[in-house]
Amino acid sequence: MPFSFLQPSYLVHRCRSELRRGNPVILLTPAGKAYLFVALDTVSPTGWENLQQSWPLSWRLVLSHYRWQYIKNRHVTADTPNKPVVIRVPSLSWTAIKSLLAVEPNFSWEKTTVSTARHVEKVGLTMIHQAGLMPVAALQPLLPEQVQEFLQHHHILAFNINDLNLKPKETSAIEFIVETTLPLAINPDNRLLFFRETGSEAEHLALIIGTPTPQKPVLLRVHSSCLTGDVLGSLRCDCGPQLHHALELMGTHGGGVLLYLQQEGRNIGLANKLRSYRLQELGADTLDANLSLGFSADERSFQLAVRILKHLNITKISLLSNNPDKKQALEKGGIHVHSVVPLQAGKNTHNQQYLRTKKQRMGHQL
Repeated sequence: MPFSFLQPSYLVHRCRSELRRGNPVILLTPAGKAYLFVALDTVSPTGWENLQQSWPLSWRLVLSHYRWQYIKNRHVTADTPNKPVVIRVPSLSWTAIKSLLAVEPNFSWEKTTVSTARHVEKVGLTMIHQAGLMPVAALQPLLPEQVQEFLQHHHILAFNINDLNLKPKETSAIEFIVETTLPLAINPDNRLLFFRETGSEAEHLALIIGTPTPQKPVLLRVHSSCLTGDVLGSLRCDCGPQLHHALELMGTHGGGVLLYLQQEGRNIGLANKLRSYRLQELGADTLDANLSLGFSADERSFQLAVRILKHLNITKISLLSNNPDKKQALEKGGIHVHSVVPLQAGKNTHNQQYLRTKKQRMGHQL
């Protein structure tokens, strides 16, 4: 158990951090069993070779249902839950791992046994998912003497799965860290507030343009980070133009609030977002591309926005958005959406299919 002066979520963060670095972790169950767990997205060829020397056979492959569907059939249907599945594999070579992670996997076993994931495997895959990695992992049971060898001689960290909190992202707390001024061309009188998501590496911003009145509907934009669109000016999406148009509207109307949430690629992470781009180049739309990588259509949580708004004492808004899910999520969290202001910006010849998918398959008002 963690020391009393540490936040309970620190073990979750530490486990995710190890997996993100490519290190295996040991998962301990209440029944006294132990398992070596490896995120295949970040394991190195040398690291895997060393593991294979100890266990050349009988690894359990743990991956999301959607990813397994795509590997088997090159097609995904989202009509079933995206629960973890376990595949008992005769062997797992480095070539096989690279194929499992490839945008276009070219991999099959003659015989595979698919089983429902147990709690330990669900916990491990959730850690990988939260770390922004492709949800594909390998697991191996350990004997007690092997656990001690890994702990003492190889410095691998062990975690009791009961200590790894699997609360949904909707319940995440945010902590205010600092506020500063930020002059902009649209308005020189602005405040920028920095928030940290408790128990996570995620960091979020609230930019208050001018002096909006909390008692009246505040012009609000809830914007998920998009490095390629917001910073590099990508024409694949409409994110950058929407962001800048929203800020211009706030400057014109004398004030507003921009919530900038660190949820890249609908919260699948930058690497997976670029993998999604590659699938789109091969013909998939943005929704099917995310499903093919093993993720749901949208992994974001807009309850983070609710928590920041309540910190700012803002309960009435005019929402700058084309996404009805944002309106529903904010209202569910107790924010009164007085009106929805559409953002018609960023259409070009390169993002026509992207916008068509958002309208026809995701219900955006475009």
